[in-house]
Amino acid sequence: MVKAYLRYEHSASFGVITAAGALAYDPQTQLLAAAALEDVALWNVKQGTLVRKLTATASGQATAEVTQLAAYPRGKLLAAGYSDGTVRLWDAATGVCDVSLSGHKAPVSALRFNRSGSQLASGSQDTDVILWDVVAQAGLFRLRGHHGQVTGLAFLEAGNRLVSCAKDGYLKVWELSTQHCSQTVVGHRGEVWALDVDVAQQRVVTGSSDADLRVFTVHDSDGTGASTSYSTLVGAGSVQRVASERAAAVKYDAGGALLGVQSAGRA
Repeated sequence: MVKAYLRYEHSASFGVITAAGALAYDPQTQLLAAAALEDVALWNVKQGTLVRKLTATASGQATAEVTQLAAYPRGKLLAAGYSDGTVRLWDAATGVCDVSLSGHKAPVSALRFNRSGSQLASGSQDTDVILWDVVAQAGLFRLRGHHGQVTGLAFLEAGNRLVSCAKDGYLKVWELSTQHCSQTVVGHRGEVWALDVDVAQQRVVTGSSDADLRVFTVHDSDGTGASTSYSTLVGAGSVQRVASERAAAVKYDAGGALLGVQSAGRA
């Protein structure tokens, strides 16, 4: 056997590119943020180069790992959730941490900005959802009702509502004005791992450990914020997936016509 590999020498190491699988892309700066253990790595997608790393410093303590990322709708600001339950807001342009928010007792498992970027919702393995005021850099209130890790969040802007899903198999609609759960949807036969809402906010799709994607119609089409029926989310059918592994992420494109699904395996 010819040992051809002996002709090659190690020249460089990239380090950890991504660890937790948390990714967030900012179309304005064209930077891709990736969780790399305790750091957030910012990559230039076109050039394939590492721009900078965002590292949280903890005096005398080991830094927690990054578990979730969310890009600010207007660019430059990045939200990162950590395994110690904290949420940090980073200035992606300067690499400076603007604020560290503490409220969860377990790793952060879901993050989502509203459309204007004025509010940030975070979900955790402690089963709680916390709504944060980004401008005031403070927590507003806590939503409790799930009995498993919160895995996905989405704002419904017209009705001032928040949709959440969790490993307990439930999909919940929260009225943010009154801070209560107005609807609990049971549709999947297993844990719900992902959700997304289209840009027109007319459809919500969820993915779980079973083979189907569930599609729901948002009944808030009059634009007044008042639901046109008792239920905000009404089942509109399902789409069967080819992959046998659970759905790790679902995402509508910018136009709302295409839907991408990432499985926990290789598909």
